[in-house]
Amino acid sequence: MVHKARKNGIAFWTKEGASDSNQIIFAFEMFENLSKVSIQPTTAISPMNTMHEDIIAGAERKRVEMIILPFHKHQRIDGHLETTRADLRQVNRRVLQHAPCSVGILVDRGLGGASHVFASNVDFKVTILFFGGHDDQHPGINLLVVRFLVDPEVAGGSVTLDMDQTYSPEAQSKDEELLNDLKHRLPKNSSIKYEEKLVKDAAGTTELIRAYNRCNLFLVGRISEGEVAAALDQHSDCPELGSLGNLLTSSEFSTTASVLVVQQYRNDPLDYALPLAIVQICLVLVLTRVLAYLLSPLRQPRVIAEIIGGILLGPSALGRNQKYLNAIFPPRSLTVLDTLANFGLLFFLFLVGIELDPGYLRRTGKKALIIALAGISLPFTLGIGTSCVLRGTIAKGVSQGPFLIFMGISLSITAFPVLARILAELKLLTTDVGQMAMSAAAINDVAAWILLALAISLSGASNSPLISVWVLLCGTGFVLLCLVIGPPIFNWMDKRCAEGEPVDELYVCATLGAVLAAGFITDTIGIHALFGAFVLGVLVPKEGPFSGALVVKVEDLVSGLFLPLYFVSSGLKTNIATIQGAQSWGLLVLVIFTSCFGKIVGTTLVSLLCKMPVQEAVMLGFLMNTKGLVELIVLNIGKDRGVLNDQTFAIIVLMALVTTFITTPIVVSVYKPAKLATTEYKHRTIERKDTSKQLRILTCFHSTRSLPTMINLIEASRGTAKKGLRVYAMHLMELSERSSAILMVHKARKNGLPFWKKREVSDTNQIVVVFETFEHLSKVSIRPTTAISPMNSMHEDIIAGAEGKRVAMIILPFHKRQRIDGHFVTTRDDLRHVNRRVLQHAPCSVGILVDRGLGGASHVSASNVDFQVTILFFGGHDDREALAYGMRMAEHPGINLLVVRFLVDPEVAGRSVTLDIDQTYSPEAQSKDEELLTDLKHNMSKNDSIKYEEKLVKDGAGTTELIRAYKRCNLFLVGRMSEGQVVLALDIKSDCPELGPLGNLLTCSEFSTTASVLVVQQYQSELSQDSINSLKDGELTEGNSDSD
Repeated sequence: MVHKARKNGIAFWTKEGASDSNQIIFAFEMFENLSKVSIQPTTAISPMNTMHEDIIAGAERKRVEMIILPFHKHQRIDGHLETTRADLRQVNRRVLQHAPCSVGILVDRGLGGASHVFASNVDFKVTILFFGGHDDQHPGINLLVVRFLVDPEVAGGSVTLDMDQTYSPEAQSKDEELLNDLKHRLPKNSSIKYEEKLVKDAAGTTELIRAYNRCNLFLVGRISEGEVAAALDQHSDCPELGSLGNLLTSSEFSTTASVLVVQQYRNDPLDYALPLAIVQICLVLVLTRVLAYLLSPLRQPRVIAEIIGGILLGPSALGRNQKYLNAIFPPRSLTVLDTLANFGLLFFLFLVGIELDPGYLRRTGKKALIIALAGISLPFTLGIGTSCVLRGTIAKGVSQGPFLIFMGISLSITAFPVLARILAELKLLTTDVGQMAMSAAAINDVAAWILLALAISLSGASNSPLISVWVLLCGTGFVLLCLVIGPPIFNWMDKRCAEGEPVDELYVCATLGAVLAAGFITDTIGIHALFGAFVLGVLVPKEGPFSGALVVKVEDLVSGLFLPLYFVSSGLKTNIATIQGAQSWGLLVLVIFTSCFGKIVGTTLVSLLCKMPVQEAVMLGFLMNTKGLVELIVLNIGKDRGVLNDQTFAIIVLMALVTTFITTPIVVSVYKPAKLATTEYKHRTIERKDTSKQLRILTCFHSTRSLPTMINLIEASRGTAKKGLRVYAMHLMELSERSSAILMVHKARKNGLPFWKKREVSDTNQIVVVFETFEHLSKVSIRPTTAISPMNSMHEDIIAGAEGKRVAMIILPFHKRQRIDGHFVTTRDDLRHVNRRVLQHAPCSVGILVDRGLGGASHVSASNVDFQVTILFFGGHDDREALAYGMRMAEHPGINLLVVRFLVDPEVAGRSVTLDIDQTYSPEAQSKDEELLTDLKHNMSKNDSIKYEEKLVKDGAGTTELIRAYKRCNLFLVGRMSEGQVVLALDIKSDCPELGPLGNLLTCSEFSTTASVLVVQQYQSELSQDSINSLKDGELTEGNSDSD
């Protein structure tokens, strides 16, 4: 059949064809002969799922102005429409979406029967229902045009019709221009009639349309614009027909008229849902991320940036420009935006439920429970009092009971995730006040959800109290059912998930499907879909890999992409312009004052009664005053249910923004941690007069890759001193924007120990097993700690840990690792900045370890006497610190120490300009060097494993060659900023200033060695200017003022 089709596109109809084809060809030939119309029949033969492509291609090739498609339903004898072929509906929709020209969909009610068109038939009537917009401009048939306008008596006063933002001035101008052309033709053509009808509401509009049902053909636009069209019921069984098309084809609308629904071609991609949604999402992400970056110096949580971003994009700021609002956030797009936002919010509340550990709530002490109840009761009571004031002024006519509860919840709520983020940013999460705040906030969170469920049930469509009770009973039954069914299923899934292995995709998909199902059930009950997702999240087991896998798979997409859309959706509903006059602004101040007073005073007073210090009690009060996402959820539910009007909504959103914004600066000003007395922190270096004192070292690592090297270094450092060695092993973990990172911090113990448990992830198991085993087998005391912080402030945790434990040296991992070919590749560039900031602000000596396999075959033990440590000594305080550390290592029976001192050859001393820089090497420094070297020589007589050599050098090249001769060792120990004439003669390009000239030489690709390198910087009360300048290059600009 296809093969018969001609190349020129003409159909293959012949007299020998089927009867249908004969009728088609005869009809077109006869009409073409009798009329002046040129008809060219073509054929599209294709599967139905790609039929639209043939139609679109044909329209483009023939450059047509309109495609007319048959509706997928035909009329029965009783007047009802029934589906002919469902797949035709999909063809029509795809053509509407991708058509290169205007499109019409013809709903036939006998247009080709008795009502045939001839010049003699003057009773054929075409009625155009004109509301305005692109689609209503296209029809050009000159018969009856009925224009619908808003009655001036109700314009602007009716909530139903107060939607003029949907009808841009540009569209109105084009409508008037076309209508003027039509009116100009009226005197010349008596067959054209034009009428204008004023309407007050949707019901009146529908009745007027029924009056015109005695015509042959209705011509309507698919998407009519303007206030009147917006007021019509937008329920659409067939979206391809639009609201008017659906009205005219519904069974309730009695007419024999056919309907041609027209969609005008639009070349603006923002006229379509998908491109518009993409633009909206990109705009939201860019704006919120930029605001978050600008607010980061103030240590504000990201929720502040997202709330401000939503307000800026809404009618309060950018939305004042109607062209922007109609182009980027037209009302027709809000349904898609709200759907995406609530879809993301559903899964975010599921993640919040995963964070909330019921077991933790059961372990919460009475003090936290009392403080939480006080932090809820007083602001809730004050909120009820404030709501009475609002109902008497700006919220007249709202339902009293739901309004009182919504206001009480709004003022008494504490944002658990936002509070956790603030505590983590301020390094307070593992302090006593931080733990108390988190415990009280968790209780507050649960209480808020219970109160919100009560408020939703009371604010339903029905005023019957029995309905509210029924909703609460059904909600309680749902929770109980989940408690019975959920835990066994989740525990079964968790047990089948092996540690360190990917979680089965089936389990993840089943859980996410259950979240949607739970949301559907609670929404059907009449509470809200969010409750179902939250309850299901609480029931997910918090131990094991299953919950972690769910968070990893869902969190980035939800928190990073969908959640900001919810803030924008809220911002589009927030119009600050509604707060006008002294009364409204006074009410805003009243609401902010009431919220702050109730939370801060109530929490502070009860905390003081619980014997908390005044400073901590005040801090706790301000921390519990934090608002956030849950606040917006409450407000949006209240607004959707008609409990909160625009002005009340805007006032409470601003209250939430202000109270959260002031939390961080006030807590920072109130919280003054006690500084460690200088007299208590004496031993800040390894070089000391009394070497019998206990040596304390803080070793830092960020992955299990570093563990073997750290263990070997700790073993080498233990020496034989009576007081021994104490090591604090600090696991560096990044606190990302993920809420799961907050959960991770919240699990950390108060004493600084990490939260390692046997059922945690595999990496953590390896860490705890390694340290426990080593501590049992050696004489070294190891205290594992955890630093969980953003990378730009990680150095603060390291420095605070060093000060708190009074360590003599911090050992940091290098930010690069060695590849198989011997070259170094950057692991994480932000670790480089951490190292530099620690070097600049450290309260003790610092070592940076460049690992080349120190934790591999070259393990340290008493029987392994081949472990070689080489110290390259040039002079200065950093070299002395390296030498002192090496002398400590030499006490280990399994280590051979070689100290190589480099001196200027007397033959060139004073002659060579290259070496004539002796002012950098003070006599005092030389005296200290000699003193320490004398101690070394004294130890040599007691320890055969120590060797000492002196090498005379003439220039930098000779020095480099001598250093290469010692490459066959296991570990190089060098000072970061060596002093003296010899080292200054080295011409070494410094790619990594934190390693110094010698460290860069020993780690460069040209220096062939398998030895690891430990670069040491000795603590000085004030670093030398050269040392500071070496760290202040372009890559440290953002970190210069992070620590004081």
